[in-house]
Amino acid sequence: METTAPATSVTGPGAQLRLAREDLRLAPEDVAHILHLSPRQILALENDRYDSLPGATYVRGYLRSYAQLLGLPADTVVEAYNRLTAARKPVDLGKLTPPPEVRSDHHVIQITSVVVITIVLGLAAVWWRGEETPSRAVPAPMPEPTAPAPPAAAPEPPPVVAPAAPKPAPAGAAKTQTGPQVAGATAPAPRTIAAPADSIAAGAPRGRLVLHVERESWADVRDARDNRLLYEIVPAGSAIAIEGPAPFNVFLGNVDGVRVEFNGAPYDAQRHRRGAVARFTVGEPTGGNHVP
Repeated sequence: METTAPATSVTGPGAQLRLAREDLRLAPEDVAHILHLSPRQILALENDRYDSLPGATYVRGYLRSYAQLLGLPADTVVEAYNRLTAARKPVDLGKLTPPPEVRSDHHVIQITSVVVITIVLGLAAVWWRGEETPSRAVPAPMPEPTAPAPPAAAPEPPPVVAPAAPKPAPAGAAKTQTGPQVAGATAPAPRTIAAPADSIAAGAPRGRLVLHVERESWADVRDARDNRLLYEIVPAGSAIAIEGPAPFNVFLGNVDGVRVEFNGAPYDAQRHRRGAVARFTVGEPTGGNHVP
């Protein structure tokens, strides 16, 4: 018979992750893209359905990455998972059987077996010694010493030839630079993404948003008319310029690895940071930029 301890008193990590994700206005698909998981796996984590996921080691890694992404304490989330799975672990009472009884005749059989085995081994040893014929090992003859060979004559050193004097360079020859040539570092030209022309209203303010991605990051950028202009994982070393009606609604999955510019001026996205991500609006007509 199996009994399962009630898990009502244990708070699973799934609800914590789901509430934090919704607070950042992220869809399960967004998190799946950032963490390189499937939306089905994200929903399984949020609903504490761990039986549909790989082993416990993978689940702990998923929970830790998800928590760090949203700015939650990863150790607390993993500990909540450990408590939840421990409370759900079934206890099989049917396997708790009493130990077998020890009967006295078992000891008699064991002693008799030991005596018989000892006798058999003794007889075998006597027979083996009678069959074995000792033989005396004959030492191998020692090799006769030989006279050492006379030392070889030392080879004569080759004659020393003086190096030829270098030929003088022509008078008109140009001198070559021996020092290292340092080329000026040039930033990669940004890839430009422009909003559709028919989506820009007449007289609407336009803006230019540039993302300098130093470490791989997920990026989601929408313009003032909610047109999704960028929605992808941007590799490290890339630069993307986005042009369209301002303001822009921006989400970055790795804000530490991205530098932001708006209309040629640097923009501080770190002040909107939450965990590893940041969501903010830049380029509002009033000049204020805020977290949506």
